[in-house]
Amino acid sequence: MLALGMRPINILGQIIVESLLLLAIGLAIGTALAWAAVQPMKDGVDLSIVGEGMEMWGMSSVLYPELLLSDVILANVVVLVLGFFASLSPAWRAAQYEPIEAITKV
Repeated sequence: MLALGMRPINILGQIIVESLLLLAIGLAIGTALAWAAVQPMKDGVDLSIVGEGMEMWGMSSVLYPELLLSDVILANVVVLVLGFFASLSPAWRAAQYEPIEAITKV
C-alpha cells in the first residue's frame, strides 16, 4: 500500500478499523450465542444432586442463569477497548515499513 502511495497514517487507520470490525462481528455472534445458551436454562438448573453442599454455602439447589444487558455491554466495551490497543502495535509496524522491504519480506 505504501508502494501505491498510501500514507502511513492511512495504513494505521485501515488496520485499526479492520480489527475493530472483526471484533464487532465476533462480539455480535458471541452475544447471540450467549443469549441462545441462556434461554433454554431460564427456568432454572436443578442441582439438587449436590443440594446439601450448596445449602451449606447459603445457595439454592436451583440456579437461574440471567444475561443482564449491562453485563453484556460492559464485556463488549472491554473487548473493543482491549482489541483497539492490541491492534495498535501491528498497525504501527505495518505503517513504518519501507515499500521495498515490505514487498520483499517473506
